Amino acid sequence: MKIIFLDIDGVLNSASSCLALGGYPQARSYPGGGHWELFDPIACAILRKIVGTTGANCVLSSTWRSMGAVYVAQLAQHLQVPIVGVTRCDKGDEPRGEQIDDWLVEHPEVSRYIIIDDNSDMLPHQEEFFVHVNGAYGLGYDHFIKSVRLLGENNEVNC
Repeated sequence: MKIIFLDIDGVLNSASSCLALGGYPQARSYPGGGHWELFDPIACAILRKIVGTTGANCVLSSTWRSMGAVYVAQLAQHLQVPIVGVTRCDKGDEPRGEQIDDWLVEHPEVSRYIIIDDNSDMLPHQEEFFVHVNGAYGLGYDHFIKSVRLLGENNEVNC
């Protein structure tokens, strides 16, 4: 199984998309979810392309995972990607990389994984699997290329 550990803020919404679309989709502020129109449509399409090209499933490592199972299901439906789990919620200042390591220990069936995030609190042995996104711009073409390569797909993609 291939897994994408997925962050949301800075990846699927960015400072650029906030400026262009008029705000950030902040689930905590809106009971029942919504404000899906504030997700960057290009970044979301690139994520779907990564999933479609590699057959990977997503695990939510974003702070959005704390919204609960119903909201995670709504998020998966909106993004049109499979979200098969969430990492455990952090304990204070614990690096996100530790939460990802714990999830991987519990799921030995994972053959390949990547971490798509705009933060850099990953562990040293995770660096080679880390797709670091600039939160000002969000997920882009270069991240797509790196992601599919790390997930074992070497086919060229035509636009």
